[in-house]
Amino acid sequence: VRGLASGPGGNYGAVQGDVLAQHSGGQLVLSPLDENSDQPISASLSVSPTNEFRAVLGESFGVFAPPATNSGLTLITRALVAGQERDLPSLHFDYAGAGWKLTARRDRAPLLLGRVQVWNNGTLLADLTNAPNVQLSALPPVHWPTLVRTTDDDISHRFPCPSGVDVLANGVAYAGTELRVTTDTYGEPVQALTGERVEAVRVEVLALPPLEAGPAQYRLEVPELGSNEVTIRWSGIGGVLESTSSLSGPWVPVPGSESSEITLPIERAQAQFFRVRSQ
Repeated sequence: VRGLASGPGGNYGAVQGDVLAQHSGGQLVLSPLDENSDQPISASLSVSPTNEFRAVLGESFGVFAPPATNSGLTLITRALVAGQERDLPSLHFDYAGAGWKLTARRDRAPLLLGRVQVWNNGTLLADLTNAPNVQLSALPPVHWPTLVRTTDDDISHRFPCPSGVDVLANGVAYAGTELRVTTDTYGEPVQALTGERVEAVRVEVLALPPLEAGPAQYRLEVPELGSNEVTIRWSGIGGVLESTSSLSGPWVPVPGSESSEITLPIERAQAQFFRVRSQ
């Protein structure tokens, strides 16, 4: 199909490319008619003007076979800039055989990543400025753009990776659970974010649910108790599980809680309290 517009449970702007499109389980699912084609397929997702949203990308490459060497994923955030809706600088993930190289472009010209941070379960591992060389071992499953209220109205792109990801930045390797990248815009005020266009080359399938706008919401579920262990689950993207023996603190991250579920031994000698917060 070309130029499809629809909106079940969300407002999908358009679909482009030679692709089979269907709605399944509340998601817009795109499958290229020729997975070996170098022509991109794309989907535009829109949202009411907001300061932040989350786009769940899922697993699009390497599901059935290793990604092709020229596979690529492009994320283009749209925003209201000086009263007009326009594309912000794009982020590109290009498969390099041993990982995914991350670059940015503005008006098709290369753009330095203004700031790169690597986090691991709430702990900052690296904070780099104008990093020219960033590579990831795997594609992040979520894109979380957020307005940064500075003089130039930069955009912070959060990429939570609950299963962990190896990041090579300026020749140094880090094992993290979230990558954050800041890009500048056009030196004009960004009033709100309005959506995202996702483009993919040599993709197996794109399954895109509606964008989740506004601040992330976290909720602890009722724990599942065993004879000597407890399983704790929670909802919300990018959350960090913390624990303490006293409600007055201090609260510390729980090791191994990068996903949304963890099983812990029961310590009968003292009570333990848990909470989930944003990383």
